[in-house]
Amino acid sequence: MALIKKLRQLNRRRNYLKKEIKYSLDLYFAARKWKKSSCHKQNKQDIKSILLVRNEGKIGDAIVSTCFLRALFEAGYRVDILAVKENESLFRHNPYIHNIYLSDSFSDCHQRDKYDTAIGSEVVTLLRDNAYDLLIDTAIWQTALYMPKMIADINPKMTLGFNKPGWLKPYDINIQFDHLNNHVKNIYRAVLDYLQVETVDGLNYEIFYPERIDAEIHQSGMFSADEHNILINIYASHADRDLSEQQLNELIGAIVRHNAATNIVVLDHKGALEQASLHPAKLYRVPSLYHAFAAVKQSDCVITPDTAVVHISAAYNKALVGIYQDSLKNNQLWSPGYSNGHQIFSDEFVFKNDGRLVEKISQKIHTLVQP
Repeated sequence: MALIKKLRQLNRRRNYLKKEIKYSLDLYFAARKWKKSSCHKQNKQDIKSILLVRNEGKIGDAIVSTCFLRALFEAGYRVDILAVKENESLFRHNPYIHNIYLSDSFSDCHQRDKYDTAIGSEVVTLLRDNAYDLLIDTAIWQTALYMPKMIADINPKMTLGFNKPGWLKPYDINIQFDHLNNHVKNIYRAVLDYLQVETVDGLNYEIFYPERIDAEIHQSGMFSADEHNILINIYASHADRDLSEQQLNELIGAIVRHNAATNIVVLDHKGALEQASLHPAKLYRVPSLYHAFAAVKQSDCVITPDTAVVHISAAYNKALVGIYQDSLKNNQLWSPGYSNGHQIFSDEFVFKNDGRLVEKISQKIHTLVQP
């Protein structure tokens, strides 16, 4: 059995190595095939217009990227965003963004070529005509195979990236970023440092949405003015990090036993939960991303396994219990990153299989919400 286990480990390593070699060759081919027509190297002091690429669609990443927009705006930069429909609403009302351009969602591009940028020809023309001084790609691990073509199509004067190999010539500026010892916000700190932009109040996430959303949340009666409002979200971006309904009910019971003067609200953006099974908690079926923002804003404490909700909580400095897989690669990088944010780690890859998880969460909640 030990020999079979060892052979399986060796086979996984071989397959991983083959995959990495193929990826590197594909990226090298792309970098050789697609090159910027302009080789003009601009001084950083002359940079005025910036395109931030945010086309991966992840809400959490988009929230983090808001932390440096005010500083760039106040320093006189014009910042445009290349987004997708999944995250466009997060940027729509931000006063520090000049223009938002949309690429197609990669989930909508069936059987797409691996070098396809998913940007329509009309949008490409607009972006190219804008003649950006700087394009920023914040990916710190693998560079998307379509990026050399995107850079060539848009043709910015300079392109900034992170942890790129020396032969990846589409990138003019390469910043080394240690993901094991840095929070993800420091990616944006590094950009500001490169541009020599100082910030007075640090890097804070900023979320903007229509004022009517707060009024709708108030009118819903979900939140109490006299009790501790505890918001629970059981869903993560990957199903293996979701909490089960049984864990949810055990958690509700543990919170109520400790402090009866709590108002528990359960977020449900999937429409998969039933109010009758959650008593005495209230079920809130979230009609939009904006309503999720407002719900966190109205809460006193938030419990979630999803880092997007962690970042929303950070934006409002809410007491937080974030539930994480114990991974050296992510523990610091995607941590809450603020003093009110607390991490609970699970040893199980699938959170539903962690029999001690509810106990860990409830113990932390008891320290944050006093009777």
